[in-house]
Amino acid sequence: MPQPPRNRKDHYVPQGYLKGFIDPARVANDRPLWCLNKPRNIWERKSTKQICHVVGMYDFSNDAIDAEHADVTFKSMEDGFPTIRDQLREVNFGSWRHDLPFLRSYMEMIRVRSPLYFEEQGQAVADSFLGRVVTVDEGGRKIVYDNSHPLTEDEVHDHTLVTMREEFRKGSPWMEDFHWQIRTTFDSRNPVITSESPLFVKINRPGFHGPITDEALRDPATEVYFPLCWEACLVGRLAPFEADVRPFAQTDLDELRHMMAEMAPEFVVAPQVLHGLLLDGRPAPRVATRK
Repeated sequence: MPQPPRNRKDHYVPQGYLKGFIDPARVANDRPLWCLNKPRNIWERKSTKQICHVVGMYDFSNDAIDAEHADVTFKSMEDGFPTIRDQLREVNFGSWRHDLPFLRSYMEMIRVRSPLYFEEQGQAVADSFLGRVVTVDEGGRKIVYDNSHPLTEDEVHDHTLVTMREEFRKGSPWMEDFHWQIRTTFDSRNPVITSESPLFVKINRPGFHGPITDEALRDPATEVYFPLCWEACLVGRLAPFEADVRPFAQTDLDELRHMMAEMAPEFVVAPQVLHGLLLDGRPAPRVATRK
């Protein structure tokens, strides 16, 4: 199976997705997105090519590995999302239920191709060993290996790439019982934002700390947020919603933006500079003046 060129900038968040957060008035700009750089605490202009990528992230360590590349696995998702998003925009997101199966698959794709997923998979197999089975006794109680050794970084990475594809192919059973709603805002000065980790889980438990477990996801108070574009966010939970589409309450939108900014690993993405978006314990972010 031929492999794409190596050592490219592999976007773990597709550029087609990021383009949904460009202010229509800035579409012609060479760097139309506004990004809040958390380490520097500054708003910077960026293009979709400049963010959410890692060089060689989806490369197998050996060109001889006969496995499907991420480009092939995710092609239909990457190609289909911008069209579906733009069609939903034309009808103010009123027809979104028809596209829910695709949107769920897209959310699962975003989850399994993320740096966080790679980190978690690496930790899961960090103490594993690789070896050739030499003998197995009749009862299967004793297995003898030859050349057993801990997994190298390359072997861990290749294992994660295979697991990523298998996980995506299985679908998203953890979302099957969720009810869904679209929440909207149509003011680019008061938008939905996103980050390099767009799939956001809100655990509504007082004092909750720790990893997001299956038990936490099954809590009726837990909500899943996936920004579709600056105008709309898909929200899921086990409890039913009263309406398929509704405008964001301003307090809910402010809270969502703050939580996403705090949880984002390095930066958030918005169509406009949001002067009211402040990181906890930090002064108001500066705005880069370089055009």
